[in-house]
Amino acid sequence: MPRASLVAALLLLICLPAAAIVVPIGGDPDDFTTTDAFFSGVGKITITKTAGPVGCSGSLLSTGLHVLTAAHCVTTGGVLDASAATVEFPTLAGISVAAFYVNPLWTGALGTGDLAILELSSLAPLSVMRYGLFSGAVLAYDTVTLAGYGVSGVGMEDAGLYPFGTLRKGDNTVDAFWGLTDTFATDFDNGLEDNNLIGFLLTTPGVGLGLGTEEVNIAPGDSGGPMFHGSLILGVHSFGLCVAFPGNPGCDSPPDVDTFLNSSHGEGAGHTDVREHSAWFDSILIPEPGTWLLGGAGLLVILLGRRRVRGGNRG
Repeated sequence: MPRASLVAALLLLICLPAAAIVVPIGGDPDDFTTTDAFFSGVGKITITKTAGPVGCSGSLLSTGLHVLTAAHCVTTGGVLDASAATVEFPTLAGISVAAFYVNPLWTGALGTGDLAILELSSLAPLSVMRYGLFSGAVLAYDTVTLAGYGVSGVGMEDAGLYPFGTLRKGDNTVDAFWGLTDTFATDFDNGLEDNNLIGFLLTTPGVGLGLGTEEVNIAPGDSGGPMFHGSLILGVHSFGLCVAFPGNPGCDSPPDVDTFLNSSHGEGAGHTDVREHSAWFDSILIPEPGTWLLGGAGLLVILLGRRRVRGGNRG
């Protein structure tokens, strides 16, 4: 897979945390909303931080008790700053968060370890989809699906008409690594070489055009949302970016269609690769042996007790 450097040939990448799904020029954000049962485990997260409330996205993991999101959603300067949070799923009222787990590699600098797990105060019902984590090989330009609740628009035009809070999804391709330890790159193509960010960085015309006019991008509020490879989570939305020559206060055009970092065509995004953090996931999601033993014993007692009462409540 191509590996694009964060600094290439006098270019700088300007990065900001991610927000929501932005659709291609000519598209309608309403056409990218979804009520598909597969996405019922993608949650809208409202987080209370010192500076005020923030909104992010996240995904219910296979335990039914843990939600995967981005570390920057619950931290400030790399330090946990969330005092409370609620996760709301498409078919379920909000569940409060009981505990926050921040990836120990996260320092607040975008590009490494931007992952956090939120432990819910109660199990989500089985009607809410659970997701596993992808662990296989990824090929250059594999198609992936991006989902989230961020603000939306057409190249960020009229973004205010589509505020945070509506679940949208769409496709892109895994174009490269950003030269970081655990970050996948996607760019927001429109089919034109002038606005092909990956081809621009790699100085290779025709490379990275991806799905052309069919791609979506992430924007504010999508942070923490899933990048699906098939039915499994491969990445977590982390940041958006554009390129600029030194001294340029905005984005360089081309490849950007304008000079602002606003999730428009010619910009890109970073998504944290979950495969690089399997040990951390296991430390939270897999109980200690003693816990398994106690849980099994408790379950056995409950089942034996219920066998004595016919027609009892199965809740």
